[in-house]
Amino acid sequence: MKYNEIEYNEKGLVKCEVCGLYFQRVSCHVNKAHGMSASEYKAKFGFKQGEGLCSEKSRQKTSKQSSSRYRMNKASLFIEMSKKTRFPKGICGRVFKCA
Repeated sequence: MKYNEIEYNEKGLVKCEVCGLYFQRVSCHVNKAHGMSASEYKAKFGFKQGEGLCSEKSRQKTSKQSSSRYRMNKASLFIEMSKKTRFPKGICGRVFKCA
């Protein structure tokens, strides 16, 4: 292991530098098993603070879920906003009766 370099196994899992086991998300494991926050773990082993501690598979899954939630929330937000800006029934813009 090189200092400040995240190590992966052949399955793409991330190695915990404390106990040597491999996980999808090391930050969750480190917090539960070793009582460290992800920031503390990164500082102790020289990892960049902005660097993720999860496998590529886990990162892709999270990214896919986030983007689908974003699209869903964006669509519902537009629907809610349009309800506030719609004209009252029977009024079409500057004309009071719709043609």
